[in-house]
Amino acid sequence: MVQSVNGDVKAIDIMLVTSGGYPDTVREFVDCLRPRFDDVEFVLPYKAMSAGALWALSGNRIWMGPNAYLGPIDPQTFTAAGRIVPAQAILHTLAEAEARLEEFRTNRIEKKPSKRPSAWIRLLDRMDPNIIGQALSSTDHVVRIAREFIRDHKFRDWKTRETSGTVVSDEDRDVRAMEVAENLCSSANWRAHSHGISRSVAEDVVQLRIDHLESDAEVARAVRRMWALLHWLFDNSPTRKLFVARDYLLVKNAAKGGPPR
Repeated sequence: MVQSVNGDVKAIDIMLVTSGGYPDTVREFVDCLRPRFDDVEFVLPYKAMSAGALWALSGNRIWMGPNAYLGPIDPQTFTAAGRIVPAQAILHTLAEAEARLEEFRTNRIEKKPSKRPSAWIRLLDRMDPNIIGQALSSTDHVVRIAREFIRDHKFRDWKTRETSGTVVSDEDRDVRAMEVAENLCSSANWRAHSHGISRSVAEDVVQLRIDHLESDAEVARAVRRMWALLHWLFDNSPTRKLFVARDYLLVKNAAKGGPPR
């Protein structure tokens, strides 16, 4: 798809709707796009969850419709039973268990009445250190990727602060990018991996600059019509993935005789 774009074109828009995927796949997308294009902007008519939100963070600008939302970027990991759970949920449980045990130790030292946290002790004994290690490393991995995307692309043109007018340094961009990455990766903030982060929350809480699609009525109408057509297609056909460019079309259908993939 990238090779099909004329060589003199240095800016592209990507209309993105996805329930998520893998962060390393997003890294491959960005490594393909960024050496080729100076400006990449994302248009979100609906949802960009998980790895989709991570990909949007690599854009110079993010355009969102009034009903669009991003998702938390906290990674998922496998338990010993083969179930997929948010890595942050494992780390949150570990931190809570350690806090309960520390509270018990402190109360004993200070000779205060305290019930032994037997359930938390059993839980810690049953937690697989390999799973905990995966949760720690995968979380750090996603935060690092998000920090890099935001610092190098989303914040690339952030030169002065709007309130004070002071110059923004490279260190300022890096520190702020880390804050945004950790915010979006925190289960303590969003509680659920499926949590939808609306445009207003992205602006006011995460403090990301978001462009509003309806600021250009003609573009907003075109995006709504295109997404309505695509939504109808997904609901009424076996199509599960669709990649469309000016001179390129790739369709992936559900597997025959099996669940959608």
